[in-house]
This record gives sequence, structure tokens and C-alpha cells, in this order.
Amino acid sequence: MGNERSPKIIFDVEVQSSIQKQPCDCQFRWHRQFYPAEEWAEREKQQKASLQRNERRKMDLKYVHNQVNGLLPISYPAHGVFVRPLQATKLTGIRIEWFDSDDITSSTVLKVHLRARKGVFNLLGRVEDVSVEGSETSRMTILTTNPSQLNLQLQHIVYQNIEFDSNTVDLVELHYKGFNVTIPIHIQQHRLPWLYEYGSGKFQDRVTVVVKAFIRYTNLRRLINNIHSFYPGTRIVVADDSPDDFYKTVDIDNVHQYKMPNYTGYFAGRNLGLSQVVTEYFLYTDDDQYLVDGKSDLERLVSLLDETDIHVVSLAGQGFTKIMGQIFKYKGEGDETCIYREIGFHYQVPGYPDCFVVDFAMNFMLGSTADVRAVGFDPHRLLAISAHREFYYAAYGRLRIAVCMDALFSHERLGDPNYEKYQARRANPSKDMVGQQMMYELYKNHLGCLTPRVKPPSNDPFKDAMQKQQKSQQTN
Repeated sequence: MGNERSPKIIFDVEVQSSIQKQPCDCQFRWHRQFYPAEEWAEREKQQKASLQRNERRKMDLKYVHNQVNGLLPISYPAHGVFVRPLQATKLTGIRIEWFDSDDITSSTVLKVHLRARKGVFNLLGRVEDVSVEGSETSRMTILTTNPSQLNLQLQHIVYQNIEFDSNTVDLVELHYKGFNVTIPIHIQQHRLPWLYEYGSGKFQDRVTVVVKAFIRYTNLRRLINNIHSFYPGTRIVVADDSPDDFYKTVDIDNVHQYKMPNYTGYFAGRNLGLSQVVTEYFLYTDDDQYLVDGKSDLERLVSLLDETDIHVVSLAGQGFTKIMGQIFKYKGEGDETCIYREIGFHYQVPGYPDCFVVDFAMNFMLGSTADVRAVGFDPHRLLAISAHREFYYAAYGRLRIAVCMDALFSHERLGDPNYEKYQARRANPSKDMVGQQMMYELYKNHLGCLTPRVKPPSNDPFKDAMQKQQKSQQTN
């Protein structure tokens, strides 16, 4: 026995690398390299303080590691116990599974200890010949010489929460004969849903169109006529920050135009438009986009949102389907993190073979009003002229995004010549403006580096996936 050696382990390098955090390969400058050393020290201090405040306010459930060891004589709920703040719940499933023979034949006193941090224990009922100490306190001890009566008493324990928190966990500790287990109790306030009237069920009763407009009134009128030709009676909300010299009133039935201060910005306009939506879903589009006859079945996309857990579904740009969806990969840790983007998808939406779950899509999108409103659009001045990926960064991990390749929209930028002057400035921002935008994005998202633009693939991964599924269906 003494000469036994530990067995040799042959490690799989590929599997080892899969569980390690992948570093961020920064091909630009790290966030800290935008600043002189002294200025960065203060900037970093402010960012860390802001991050701490953000973490404190999160309503997400804190991570709880609950290790369950083998050969325990105790059955208990390792997950799934919920209680409302300051309310009580019965602790079901606690049981001692086996006893020593002496426990059964002699008069050994059997003890079970319970301890809570954010609550107290009560008894739903008392079992005869069982002694209970610590009722209505955070520490309870149950004593008896009868194993069956011990288990009977364990069936009648009630946990009462006494510390208010809308979303937290109490770890109840149970001790029996040197064995220790932890029962996590999820304390969570009831969340009221935001339900919308279904109305007639027609498109116009379930979807409101939101448009951010700027100067291009020829394009805007074309878009309005286009939408109303497909879906008559649909309400259209127009957020317009055109400068006063170029502003025009759009007086069309079912169109509500909101004049914003001059040059308020792209995302600020989206927020304004979304704030006026009272239907369950909204369709967002820029003023230079429009639906394609026979290719833009929005009612089908409404059905997708109705039938799945998707929050936002984007249409694909006509002629550009292979670059319409991207996935994010978060890499690195600490101050050296970044988000890589690549063309592709996570999986196909069941029942919708042309629709794919992604992290990034186009800005012609149908979405759940309440869910997207909760994420919102950043109205910061640096994003006033141009913003797109910033919404998808904000939605990352918060919203489920999809893109449908058989649902197309078309894009026509040409319009008012006054807009073309503005577009030239938008398309060629100063180096100082680009630098400010990068620094803001790095600070806001707590990233260490921004990654380069995505290169279009030689193949079309979405088309390949649809063809593969079609062949599979034909074979079956």
C-alpha cells in the first residue's frame, strides 16, 4: 500500500485552453494609453468607483457556490426555495436518510442545528417527544431520541425572512453529527408584468413604427407612404431634430411628429420615439429605409416575438444578408478586456429556419417595447451624429437578438441636398471626435480596448445553414 504511486494524468491541451479566459489581443491602444499617467490614475479611480456603484445597484441574483458533497445522510433542497421579502415559506425536503444502529436501539439524543442570517425559524407544528430550542430566532436546535419523530419534525420547519431586500440570497446552514449542508433561499420581490392590450390583433393594434428623422423629408414621406401601403392605419412616431431652417411639418394621418431641439442626436431621437409607443411591439427604422414588396413580412416577425423568447428581431438589408448578423466574444479580464465581433450566429430560431440568434444586427428592427425601453439608447452628445453598435453593446446579456434573412428591407440614402452636406461631415469626423468617442465607449463599457472592424467572410454562413437544414428535411 505504501508503494502505491499516483496515477499519471495525460492532460488535453485543447480542453485546458477551453476553460481558461482568453486574453484580449489589443490591436489599437489600451484605454490607459489615451491619457498621460497622472490623468489616467484619476480617470481609473473614477471609473472603478462608478463600477462599484453600478454593481451595488444590480438586481441580478448574486452568485452562490453551493458544493454538495457525497455520502451525506441528509436530504435537503439545494436549489429552488423562494420567498418574498419579509414573508415566510415552508422548508420542504429536509430529511435524515440513515441513522447509526445505536441511534435506533439506544436512547441517543439526536440533534439538528439550523442557522440563518437574514431570517428566523418557526414551527408549523410541534411533534410530541421532540424538543425545539430557538423558535422565532435565527438559530434553531431540534432534539429527540426518536429518528422517525426527528424526520417528522423536520417536515414542519418554516423560514421567515426578516431583512428586506428586493433580490438577495440567505444561506441557511444545517448541521447534523458533523455533517454540514447549505440551503440557499432566494428572497425576491414579486415583479409586476407590463401587459399590453391585444386589440383586434391586427398589425396596427400591436406595432407602432418609430422613425428618427433629420432633414430628409422626401425620404421620410416615401417611408411613411411605404409603411401605410403595407400596413394601413399603423401609427408612426417621428422624432425630428432637424435644424429650424430646414424643419418641415409632416401632416399625415396616423403620423405624430415630435420636434426636438436642433441636432439633439440619433439615440436621443430613438428614446423620444420609444417613449411614445403604447403597443406591445415597435418597429424602428431610419428615414432612408423602406419595406420591400413580397420580402418584408412583418406579421411573421410579430409571430416570432409572440411565440419565442426573442426580444428583438432585425430584418436583413437587401443584397447584404451575409453580413447582417454578428456575434460578440468577450475576452480578457480586469482592465484588459475587449469584445470581438465576427460574422455568424449562435443558433437558428426553432420553427423559423431563416432566423438566427445573434448579438448584433441591423437598425431596421422589430422589438418588445417594454424590454428595449428598459435598456434604452444612450443620448450622449458623442453619439449624436453616428451610433449603432452601442445599442447592441448595451443589450449584450440583457436582450435576445435575432435576424431573419428572408425578411428584407431596402436602403436609399439619396435625398435632400442639405442633408448631403451634413452627411459629408458625419462620414468624415475629425480625429479628435473619433478619439473622444473611443475614450467614452471604453470608459462607459469598462473595456480595455476596442477591436477592429469585422471583415466580411468569403462564404455566407446564414445561407449555408439554411441550405443544410433544407437538405436535412428533404432527406428525412
